[in-house]
Amino acid sequence: QMTTVDAPNVHNLAIEGTFDDCQDLVKALFADAGLRERAGLAAMNSINWARVAAQIAYYVSAAAAVGPCDVAVPTGNFGNILAGWIARRGGAPIERLIIGSNSNDILTRWARSGDLVQTGVVPTLSPSMDIQVSSNHERLLFELLGRDGAATADVMARFRGVGSVEAPHDPTIVAASLDDAATLAEIAGLYRRTGYLYPTARDRGYREDILGSVAEFLGRRRGTVLDLCCGTGVIGAAIATGLVTGLAPAGLG
Repeated sequence: QMTTVDAPNVHNLAIEGTFDDCQDLVKALFADAGLRERAGLAAMNSINWARVAAQIAYYVSAAAAVGPCDVAVPTGNFGNILAGWIARRGGAPIERLIIGSNSNDILTRWARSGDLVQTGVVPTLSPSMDIQVSSNHERLLFELLGRDGAATADVMARFRGVGSVEAPHDPTIVAASLDDAATLAEIAGLYRRTGYLYPTARDRGYREDILGSVAEFLGRRRGTVLDLCCGTGVIGAAIATGLVTGLAPAGLG
């Protein structure tokens, strides 16, 4: 889909592989200092700290508007939820940070047990969440390890080397996950309740529509803030509506 952009200042590249493969290539380019300077490389996703920093502001604003709250965020690369964690650490009255995942539920399992275990990427209806190595999760581990760069590097080296590692976790971060079947069931359930059929991930116009569609349910439970990342709206809306109606999908822990 993204290789169809035909603007004259855009050069599209596609590779055979997963998001993790693409991100590894991009990080390798940035690790080449000479190339980085010559080409003037800059990342537009949350590899770039500026992206995370900009998102902190709307967590602070949302928490200031509604008061003490939980925040439910569908996440793949962990940038958005990291911004919420930083806002909370900075004093925003956020009580819990709720991760929404699809079948690639490595972050859900980490939130529950502290174990990071790769199981291989599974293609799903929400491809922006089809990730096993979330680059911003490493930033959180750095914080949870007392900003010890050597300890963080050791954890990540073991994780990359053997595919699993025990990692610190914050009990204020909880998680739930839905597979494709449960996601489709939640889409159908929302349609039955409201008459609204929200689109799958990657539809450019979906974000405001989904927020409007679940507003009725969110209004019944004060203190829940739903944040939908680009490309992850189906899972986010499904988990958020499940939480608001008291049916936390796949458990919450």
